Amino acid sequence: MSPWGEFFYRVASFMRVGALSGVVVIGGLVVAYLLRNGWAAFLLPACIEMGGLLAVGFLLHLVVVARNRSVRP
Repeated sequence: MSPWGEFFYRVASFMRVGALSGVVVIGGLVVAYLLRNGWAAFLLPACIEMGGLLAVGFLLHLVVVARNRSVRP
């Protein structure tokens, strides 16, 4: 694997963890707010942002899986 490929793999691995952690944090904050105050006006934007982060995390996970399959036959 080229140095740039290895670099991109490491960045994708790190960003995958960050994106999925963001989903957990935003989801937890939304649930905590709903339990405390009921429905909120920011619920839809928060869910959209959480869905976007989840999609990014999933795509980055595919990069990691594809790299692992290409390195290990």
